[in-house]
Amino acid sequence: MCGLRGVRRERGGPKSRGDACGERSGGGPPPSHVAARTAGNFDGARLGGADLSRADFRGASLVEAGLEFVVLDAADFDSADLSYATLLPNSAKGANFTRAVLKHVTGNGANFDGAILGVSRAEGASFVGASLVGAYLADANLTGASFAFANLTNANLAGADTSNTDFFGALWSNTICPDGSNSDANPDCGR
Repeated sequence: MCGLRGVRRERGGPKSRGDACGERSGGGPPPSHVAARTAGNFDGARLGGADLSRADFRGASLVEAGLEFVVLDAADFDSADLSYATLLPNSAKGANFTRAVLKHVTGNGANFDGAILGVSRAEGASFVGASLVGAYLADANLTGASFAFANLTNANLAGADTSNTDFFGALWSNTICPDGSNSDANPDCGR
C-alpha cells in the first residue's frame, strides 16, 4: 500500500482519484491526515493542501513535486530528492531534511522553524522570507541559494557552504555563522 490516498497525480500517474502510486481509492474527499511510506517515486506529484505531518519520505524522489499549502511538520525527508520542488508557503516545523537534495527548491515564506537541513544540498534554492528559527543547516551546501529577508534567529550554519548565497535583509540573532562564530559578536555573520 502506497499511502497517499486522495491525492491527485498530474504527471506520470493516474489522473483520477486514487493514490500517488496508482491504486484506486473509491473516491471521496482526501483524509485530513495523509501518511506516506518510506522511499518511492513521487516525481511531479501535486500534493497541495495535504497534511503530511510526520510522513516518512526517507529516500523518496519528489523531483518537481508541488507541495503548496502542505503541512510537513516533523516529516522525515532524510536522503530524499526534492530538486525543483515547490514548498509555498508551507509549515515544515521540525522536519528532517538531513542529506536531502533541495536543489532549486522554492520555499519562499515557508516555516522551517526547528527543521534539520544539515548536510543537505540546497544549491540555488530560494528561501526568501522563510522562517528558519532554530533550524540546523550545519555542513549544508547552500551555494547560490537565497535567504533574503529570512529569519535565521538561533539557526546553526556552522560549516555550511554559503558561496554566492544571498542573505540580503536576513535577520541574524544568536545565529551560529558558517565560520562557527555567533552573529551577536559577528553581525550579519561578516556579510
